Amino acid sequence: MNKISTIIVEDENASLYLLKEELFPFKDIKIIAEYRNGREGLKGINQENPDLVFVDIEMPEMDGFQMLQRVTCQPVIIFCTGHKKYALEAWEYDASDFIIKPIESTRFRRALEKAFDDITNKRQEKRLNQQKIRAGFIELSWSDHTGKKSRFFSSEEITFIQADRDYIKIHVVPELAEELNLMEEFIVIKKTIKDAARDWQPQSIMQVHKSFLINFSKVQKWNKTARTLQLKNVSQPIPISRSFIKQFQNSWQNYSE
Repeated sequence: MNKISTIIVEDENASLYLLKEELFPFKDIKIIAEYRNGREGLKGINQENPDLVFVDIEMPEMDGFQMLQRVTCQPVIIFCTGHKKYALEAWEYDASDFIIKPIESTRFRRALEKAFDDITNKRQEKRLNQQKIRAGFIELSWSDHTGKKSRFFSSEEITFIQADRDYIKIHVVPELAEELNLMEEFIVIKKTIKDAARDWQPQSIMQVHKSFLINFSKVQKWNKTARTLQLKNVSQPIPISRSFIKQFQNSWQNYSE
């Protein structure tokens, strides 16, 4: 049997030490990386594609739930936390198990047995994909200079969407463009702007022009005279047409209050 590649995302030194102690007797486990916050953990998990991940919930920069929303592979997940209040939300993320700190050895062994079963029977990929769809993520497929790609995207990873004949350009936030090694900060897929507007509802993506959808949460400035919008980390102004201006204005007023 191949060793089970494992990543630990835990910001507390004592908890990390105890978790590694519990894992030591399991010779089929290979710890390939340790991370101290969710942002580093996210990058590492997406790069390493591990079989199993132990995740704390309360962490600096990005908590365990926020991190898992952005994971692009399908590892088996075991939450390890000192707070029972997170249990219900953890199950909504289709975790293999949820362990309360301090870890008790018998309970830990049962959690690992469940995780091994999930890995063996490849159940976790279906679980995580279902969770992402429920959370409003959309799976997109595209091709770039390295070949065909597929990934779940959240609306918060999008800055704006632009029509390009029979295709659309989906412009993403700079950190995601870097993570995906994009030559430019967008991917191109075959879809109409109308279909894109429908797919992203009821997320924060809204139409402001026949050729543009924008992420409302990324708007920094509205130039009423020029009828343009300035988005965070986007140099080009986005036009807003008369037919969409009332809808945008209502949303802008509610957002500003």
